[in-house]
Amino acid sequence: MPAGEPSRILVVDDTPEITTSLRRLLAREGHDVQTASNGPEAIEAARSWGAHCILLDYQMPGMNGDDVVAAIRGFDPTVQIVIMTGHEGDRPARDLMQRLDIQGFHEKSAGAERLLLHVDAALKAYAHLSVITLQTAGMRRILDAAPLVHLVQPLQTLAATALQKALGLDGRDPSSRSGFVAFVEEEDEGPVLRAKSGVFARHRNWSEIPEQARGLCETALASGSIETTQGDFIAIPLRAVDRTVGAFGIQAGSSPSLTGLLLLFASQVALAVENLRLHDLATVDSLTGLYARRHFLQRVDEWAKLSARDGHPLSLLVVDMDGLKKVNDAYGHIAGDLALAEVGSRIRSGIRDTDIAGRYGGDEFMVLTPHTGPAGAAIVAERIRVAICAPPVQFEGDTVTLSASISFGGFDRMPVPAWMRQGGTRGRWEDLCKWLIAAVDEALYAAKGAGRNCVVAAGHDGNLDSAFRTFAERLRS
Repeated sequence: MPAGEPSRILVVDDTPEITTSLRRLLAREGHDVQTASNGPEAIEAARSWGAHCILLDYQMPGMNGDDVVAAIRGFDPTVQIVIMTGHEGDRPARDLMQRLDIQGFHEKSAGAERLLLHVDAALKAYAHLSVITLQTAGMRRILDAAPLVHLVQPLQTLAATALQKALGLDGRDPSSRSGFVAFVEEEDEGPVLRAKSGVFARHRNWSEIPEQARGLCETALASGSIETTQGDFIAIPLRAVDRTVGAFGIQAGSSPSLTGLLLLFASQVALAVENLRLHDLATVDSLTGLYARRHFLQRVDEWAKLSARDGHPLSLLVVDMDGLKKVNDAYGHIAGDLALAEVGSRIRSGIRDTDIAGRYGGDEFMVLTPHTGPAGAAIVAERIRVAICAPPVQFEGDTVTLSASISFGGFDRMPVPAWMRQGGTRGRWEDLCKWLIAAVDEALYAAKGAGRNCVVAAGHDGNLDSAFRTFAERLRS
């Protein structure tokens, strides 16, 4: 039960004098009390009100205590039930405690003090059980969230998912709570604000977060320990092995169970962030931000098989940067690296979310366009060419216009023969992908010969069906 709120006690007895006297007694103790005079009223009140403790007369007309307890346990396993009876002797006390899911038995003749002892014990048990129930539910939410945060995904997507799950770990509606998550992405830079909600939603970057919340999170990042203000705002560091990768900042309100759950969840999120970092080191070219050659070729292989199986179109673009040697000769290799990085960035800006871009080597890049035939690939290629050209860049005060020659080719429906779809070996699929890359790359010479900074099609208008059929027959023989 929330701290500071009165306990809710439901008194059920068919004798009005008893319900009246018990209401007064319990109200004087500071409890919130409701009464019911029969079984159906008790069940309805327990369902709609959510009592913490029920004092239930066993002998009532229509429904006795057995029936009422069974009905209430059908929808509320946590409420503490104390049976009251006017009968003396070991029975029905021992029998009731063994048979029914109740937590106490009170003989009415034992007096008010004994009843208050039963009530105090029941409410303490309810408080402990509530914490256990909340923690168990929170653990279940953490387990349910784990597959979502451990997906291979952009850091921004991970942050948004992690924050939304963190805000609701204790069962509250995430939209009713405010918070943010920041990651340490550069060793010499401050935290980067990646997701925020509630009162923090209007803040665009880390420096705009209110000073007290920002200071607590920076302390948590430095110390690796939790920081709080009066139990209202919690800063939870995200620790991955031996380093802190970020922090949650959460307005917890009056939820004592949230801190422990956040600690457990923070370790999951930190591990996911670290795994993404390691994944990027293995799959992303650090200079251009595009996929590294090996990973890109794996994606080509995957999509070739998927497209052949499902009959979907697939196309490939080869992008060759024009004039990198001139940039290196005139301004040095550092400027050449900056130019390559800029081209990588502009390729990313020119492709769609579903397209896959990689650095093939040197100044050559490739873009795979799943579910896109040659006509669509031509549009993507032109969009990339325009993105690379503008605006110009500055090197040592000089204005330099970047450009690229681009070739494209593919299939509206991959014409893979049935024998290969059904039993093609890994080696033959690799041969297919190498052939596709070589066919599109060969067309690049035409772009270079046409004066560079242009788009050319491999095969007939980019359609490689006929050439591929010839290759496939040669592959089989």
